[in-house]
Amino acid sequence: KTIQVKVLSQYQPVISLESSTVSDGGNDKIKPHVPCRFQASVTLMGSGQCEWTQNDDSFSLADVALVPTSKTLLASGTRSFSFIVAAYNLPVDQPLVFTLTCKQYASDASALSQGDDFDWSVYDQQTGTASISVIVNSPPTPGIFDVSPLSGTELIDHFSFSTSLWSDDD
Repeated sequence: KTIQVKVLSQYQPVISLESSTVSDGGNDKIKPHVPCRFQASVTLMGSGQCEWTQNDDSFSLADVALVPTSKTLLASGTRSFSFIVAAYNLPVDQPLVFTLTCKQYASDASALSQGDDFDWSVYDQQTGTASISVIVNSPPTPGIFDVSPLSGTELIDHFSFSTSLWSDDD
C-alpha cells in the first residue's frame, strides 16, 4: 500500500475520506453486492462547493450514485457527509479512484470574530482534494457445476450438487 503526502497551503479546505465498505480481509477489495459508502469530513473557512469524481470513463458517477455527486456547504467549520454508490454498478478487478474536490468561498467568513485586520481573502477560492482508491472484487473464474440426476421431481428425488476447478484470488 502506498501513501502519498503532499504539503498544502494552510488556507485550503481540509478533507479526509474513509470507506466502511472496504473488506477487512486484508485485500482492500470491496464486495460488488454491497453499496460502496464513503465518509467525508471537510473543514472550511467560509462556505464551499464539493464535487465527487472518479477516474474510470466506462461509467457515469452520477448514474450510479445513490446521493448527489455535489454538495454545498453553507458555513465555516467541519462538516461530515456520506457518498454512496449503488451495488453491482462498478467495474471489477481494476483500481478505481474516487476524488472529492471542495472549493472554498470565504466572503461570508468575515463575520467570524478574528479581528478587523484579519485578511479573509487568503481563504477565498482555495481548493482542496482528497482521493480514495478501491478495487471491486471479481467473481470466481468459471469451473464445473454438476447436478445429478439431470432430471427429477423436487421433494421426491434426491439431487447431488458438486463443483470443481473454480478459482478465486481471495
